[in-house]
Amino acid sequence: MAQAPLCVDPSFQVQFPYYEIMDMDFLPSGQLLVGGRMKNPLGFSPSTLSVCRVNYNGSFDPSFAQIGPSGGGIQIWDEEYFFNAGGALGVFRKFVSDGSSDLSYGNINPEFSTSQRFAFHIFPDGKQWRTGWYIKRLFDDDGNQIGSEPGYGLVQVLPDGSTDPDFDHKLTAPGWLTSISETPDGRFLLGSPGGPTQYEGQPVGGILRVWPDGRLDTTFHSTVFWASTSPNYYHYPDGRILAFGSFQAPEYPGDTLGIMRLHPDGSTDTSWPVIPFRNWGWFFPGLARPYDFLEIEPGKLIVVGGFNAIGNQPAGAIAVVDTAGNVLWDHFTGAGAGELYVPQANSTYRTLYGIEQAPDGFIYIFGSYEGFDDGCSNHPNQRLITRLYPLDVGVEERMDDRITLQAWPNPGSERLNVTCGAPGALTVSLLDLQGRTLLLSVLRGGSASFDVSTLSMGLYTVSVIGADGTRSTTRWVKQ
Repeated sequence: MAQAPLCVDPSFQVQFPYYEIMDMDFLPSGQLLVGGRMKNPLGFSPSTLSVCRVNYNGSFDPSFAQIGPSGGGIQIWDEEYFFNAGGALGVFRKFVSDGSSDLSYGNINPEFSTSQRFAFHIFPDGKQWRTGWYIKRLFDDDGNQIGSEPGYGLVQVLPDGSTDPDFDHKLTAPGWLTSISETPDGRFLLGSPGGPTQYEGQPVGGILRVWPDGRLDTTFHSTVFWASTSPNYYHYPDGRILAFGSFQAPEYPGDTLGIMRLHPDGSTDTSWPVIPFRNWGWFFPGLARPYDFLEIEPGKLIVVGGFNAIGNQPAGAIAVVDTAGNVLWDHFTGAGAGELYVPQANSTYRTLYGIEQAPDGFIYIFGSYEGFDDGCSNHPNQRLITRLYPLDVGVEERMDDRITLQAWPNPGSERLNVTCGAPGALTVSLLDLQGRTLLLSVLRGGSASFDVSTLSMGLYTVSVIGADGTRSTTRWVKQ
């Protein structure tokens, strides 16, 4: 099958039958950390896993800790640790090497407890912001609890995991805070459900902006009165913002927007058209929600989320829109994600929670779905996470037709075989993504075989140069 940009790479497929992958991060080895709710493919206890490590081909890595249900948010930190959001239990620090917990990392008890935690953001110095609904416990000088104060929406945590005693933790009652997103100038956009939420004693809309020390940016005012915000925003060069999620604002009476545009001061840009994301089968249109995007060309965005139509046009949780508000149907012609049936719930699901581009250029989509039609062909066995070919895969890699180069097996693991249909001595090299030469040899007789068992999993480039300077390259995947 010919490779084409944004088409499925069938060499990658995970073993989880269900439920959902809600977050992911990339390891230097080429492996992935995935977070969400995954049925344990080994059949062991715990039967549902919240974090797993998968190999470059998508196979399950059983050497990684079997982490039971806790939460889906994950973020790798300093290559040694990753943080895992554990729902109401808090945020845990674990070792990348094997997934075990770092028991030296503290928690925010006894100062705060929570029944609802939403997001966390890690600063370069290791401190964290955490959003949700927190209850502050009050103690006397002897350490006895004498009361509590509910309704904190933002707390700051020190690098060791304990509560920062010098931070002005933010009361938001009777509302709360959800998403956190850093802006290009170092400020932060915070999501709230709108309505009753307050911040530093002032009522705020569904999107507010704060300074790095947590102070409210009073130059930014959103009129959104109901919101379910994604942490992903598109920033225009002139300061305007595209927000993704579900929004209601007085400027759009009777409409629920999946994408809305804000002026630099937070006010609603009414020149933005309503893109009618729909989720058939749900009465309330606000349940159709774009979650994430990836800019594939200047001003053109792949949008993924929980929707199966735009207007009356089917769209399986994925579409392409431009930053003027137009749906570009000719840029993605496939049916997209299919429905996943979960027998335990006796329900079907179709949602894409995210889209991420890896360091090697490949693109990953993830969520709760089974089957993916990319417009090139249908892939009924793809589920929960799918790898798409890079945007530049259509660029001709063979630079001289006088050299026919083959690298096989591809993907491979133990040995790499190279054959070239060209006369004379040839120099063959294997390069990693940083351009470093890992193998170098003179190829005589048109073929050679190399031991690649010690190389890390990932994408490599095989390059052959003839005595007259002619060159040919191809990609090779170690799995």
